Amino acid sequence: MKRYLRIIPAIIIVSIIWYFSDQPSLKSNFSQVVDIFLRKGAHILEYLVLYLALFLAYSHTRLKNMSQEEFHKLQIPVLTTAFVFALLDEWHQSWIPGRTATPHDIGYDSLGFLVAYLVLFALWWRKTQPNTTSHS
Repeated sequence: MKRYLRIIPAIIIVSIIWYFSDQPSLKSNFSQVVDIFLRKGAHILEYLVLYLALFLAYSHTRLKNMSQEEFHKLQIPVLTTAFVFALLDEWHQSWIPGRTATPHDIGYDSLGFLVAYLVLFALWWRKTQPNTTSHS
C-alpha cells in the first residue's frame, strides 16, 4: 500500500471516535449493567482498532519482515499517538453537555491498546518463526 494511503484507516477511526464523543448522550434502552458493558466495551474496541490503524500508518515494512527491534521501536510512536488522542478525546468530552471525562475511560482505552499490541505481537511472532512442521 502506498505510504500516504496508510494513514486513511487511522483518520477514519479517529473521525468515528470523535463523532461518538460529540454526542450529548450515548445511553441505550438496555439495563444499566448492559449499557455500561456496551459503552466500556466500545472504548476498548475503538482504541484497539485505532492502535492497529496507527501501526499500519507508522510501519515502513511488512510485519513478517520486521526485526524484533523494529517491531518494538514502532510501538513507541503508535502508543504515544493513541494515548495522546485518548487524552484529547476525554478533554473533548468534558466540553459536551451530558458527557464527562474520566480517567477510567482512558484506562479502558489503554486496555484496547494492550489487546492490540498482543494481537500484533502474536501475528509478528507467528510470521517470523521458522516453519517447524515436518513432512514425513
